[in-house]
Amino acid sequence: TGAAKKGKLGAEISNSSVEKPGTPQQEVATYSEYVANLETRYDLAAKLANGEFNYYTPLDIKLLNSWLPSISLSDDDFRDILIQDFAKTAAAINRHNQAGAGSWYNALGYIDTDFGCINFQGRAMNKETCLKKLVEFRYRLRWAINWFNKREWTNTPYASKYFDPSRTLPTDISWQYTKKVWSKKMQRITKIAAEKKRKAAEAARRKAALSTDRKARKKLDNAIYRYLRNEINFTQLTAYSVRELPKPQQDQLLKRLEVLTLRRLTKNK
Repeated sequence: TGAAKKGKLGAEISNSSVEKPGTPQQEVATYSEYVANLETRYDLAAKLANGEFNYYTPLDIKLLNSWLPSISLSDDDFRDILIQDFAKTAAAINRHNQAGAGSWYNALGYIDTDFGCINFQGRAMNKETCLKKLVEFRYRLRWAINWFNKREWTNTPYASKYFDPSRTLPTDISWQYTKKVWSKKMQRITKIAAEKKRKAAEAARRKAALSTDRKARKKLDNAIYRYLRNEINFTQLTAYSVRELPKPQQDQLLKRLEVLTLRRLTKNK
């Protein structure tokens, strides 16, 4: 059960897809400040426990996108910026049930491991891959915060308990369970994309069929006009129809012949 309502948790968390990178000029003056302000795990845990990030506003996804082309910003530093930004955002979970420095220290280790984006050499993967992981983490965190807010649940688990990777059951009320939420979102996106692709393929087939039909009808009309000009006889017309035209146009031969003959007679009056 939760404690008395003390206001909603969390600032607005952007979970937008990774956008097109900005120009190098956009990032040069900004990222170095964040690299310089990276905290040790011990110092960050102490500040989180002190409530310094309880109302933290996460970095704008557009700003992070603008850093992607930077050569001077290493992948490792970029990954650290994203993880620390996420941890500061996650402080909202314990806003009304403040976790201690030890709890946050352990939680930061769990978050770092769960974030991943590490290659076989133990180095950070490319920036875009790491940013996509942050988008996932922000979506999951926002879902969790909304879940607590709807239930006015302020007696939230301490950070080390909430982010403990061994706590995977729905009854654990843990970070690991939000993986299923993200998985369902990805399944919806995949389903929507597949449906969009299917509809596009159907539209392309219909367009191709209409084009084929128009060409076949034109060939049929041209053959009938040749017949009406006495360039070929009826036997040759029917033979051409069977040999050169699809079944629908073959079936339309007599009716189309009647229409074009009448049109020609009317024109010649």
